[in-house]
Amino acid sequence: MVYLPGKIIFPWDASPLSPVNSMAKGLFFGGLLTLIFFTPLFAQGRILPGDERVAEQYLGWAEAALAAGRRTEALAALERGADFSSESSDISYLLARLRFEEGKSAGQVLEALGRGREADRWKKYSAAEGRLLEAEVLIRLRHYEKALEVLSALPDSAAKTRLRLLAVKNHPDGGLFIKTLAETLDAYPRDTWPLRLFFTHYADRLPLGIEGDLLSVMLQRLPLLLDDDPDLAWLCFPFITDLNEALRLAAAYRAEGNRNAAAIPALLSLGIITEEDAAAELFEPSAEKTERILDKDLILKTGRLLLTDSSVNLFRRNLLTFSGVITEDVDGDGYAEVFARYSAGSITEYSLDTDQDGLPEIKIFFGAGIPFRAEAAVLPEISAGGVFAYPLEDSDRLIAHIHWERYPAVLESALEGLRFIPRPRDFFYAPVQMQDLGGTGFLFPSGDAQRARLSRQTLLSFAAALEKPSGEFTGALERVELDRGIPQRAREYLDRRIISETEFSRGRPVLQRIDLDLDGRLETIRYFRQSAGAGFPIEYSMSDWDGDGIFETAEQHSFNSPDFPGSYIIRSWDINRDGIRETETRTEK
Repeated sequence: MVYLPGKIIFPWDASPLSPVNSMAKGLFFGGLLTLIFFTPLFAQGRILPGDERVAEQYLGWAEAALAAGRRTEALAALERGADFSSESSDISYLLARLRFEEGKSAGQVLEALGRGREADRWKKYSAAEGRLLEAEVLIRLRHYEKALEVLSALPDSAAKTRLRLLAVKNHPDGGLFIKTLAETLDAYPRDTWPLRLFFTHYADRLPLGIEGDLLSVMLQRLPLLLDDDPDLAWLCFPFITDLNEALRLAAAYRAEGNRNAAAIPALLSLGIITEEDAAAELFEPSAEKTERILDKDLILKTGRLLLTDSSVNLFRRNLLTFSGVITEDVDGDGYAEVFARYSAGSITEYSLDTDQDGLPEIKIFFGAGIPFRAEAAVLPEISAGGVFAYPLEDSDRLIAHIHWERYPAVLESALEGLRFIPRPRDFFYAPVQMQDLGGTGFLFPSGDAQRARLSRQTLLSFAAALEKPSGEFTGALERVELDRGIPQRAREYLDRRIISETEFSRGRPVLQRIDLDLDGRLETIRYFRQSAGAGFPIEYSMSDWDGDGIFETAEQHSFNSPDFPGSYIIRSWDINRDGIRETETRTEK
């Protein structure tokens, strides 16, 4: 994974809090956050809108929680404090920064930054820091030109240069990256970022020409920069022609206690660790994270370097019992698009985020290694507005819920309250295929956005029936029978009892029998307007309320007819119950 630039260095990172008993710390910050949510000072009606002092208190609480490592509580405090964002741009910036680091959607990050920019009231942070974070988000979204435009308005700094390097790395003009890299080496000779980015970018190819000249400069500076970024000791391995020097750097890196899983292939190639050590260490739990996160390419690289039977068997055994997340960076831009979660070697969840906005286009849930349910974004997605605005939450998008009878045969799907039911084994939807990872017997999902893409028309075209809540009766369910997406018949049910039946012709309703008084009889008949144009769809209705075969009441809906221009309801009654309705009233709608 590529190192993410622009990380905030908080005051507490440089000056730790004085040592106190760990239990006392927990009680202190627990009580502090309790004040945020429960103190009467902030009871409803006593918070003063536009109170700058209250905004600063929320900011202080969030920073204190971050200093104690309580990121969840810090995020909660900032979300609450966002009500006062008009009084403090610092709250919006820190909220955006934390959302970004916690993997929230790009839309949420940009939304918070926009509020901070609009308020323009900075104290601890600055508008420039906000723009740097905005550029970082745009780079992740692959909006490189827009990111460069944002950066161009900022004063020169190491952080700006780092982001500019990221933005031009994938620029169509390949020379721009080398030119920017050379400028960075001249302007910031003690910065490790150009070396890290160069080593990862050219790891699988040989730098030539001016690229080779830059490499020579970097290797000369390398010994002076290892203390700031120890990982450079193994990242430089493909570019070191002196094997003894490569061995010395890698051995020193290992001797200092560094254990980065990404370094395993380099250390294994140099013989710094044994094959058995590599096969075991790759899958060791991480002390910093609650679950192990591995990159697919790292697993493949390590597996290809194992030659002995014992190491191969250990590697395969550890992989087949792996619990954690395996990611895949499909386009090599440093951000993973694929996330696959495993439990004891069996996949439980898969997600694909091709546009890298933090909201996957599809999530698939597995049981016993077989997909049984999915949540797929239906295009076109609803945007928050603007060229570079993105949905804030999944609720801002159209999400289709897919249920498989047995993958890939779809049992049913749902979208916006509609339930689409296909004929058995008629609708096959296979957004992923499971593939053997490196010949180990371990199955890893392979999919793409085009294969996963769904539309409302697709769901409708395969549906034999469509179910939705009744538009007329609370709690009732309407089931529409379809033929190639065209309605043929509809029934409504309430407590498993039919309360309405509708007949269609060429997809348009013709006649409906309906139980308006819910007495168990379909006493009302409705005839629908067949002519094209606007107007109320029901043209005429009549009701037999007592079941004697005589329709005592009727309604005619007139819409710009020659006899009744405009829009009217003509009501009639059979007063003496002789089968002839002799009383009429006309009511304008």
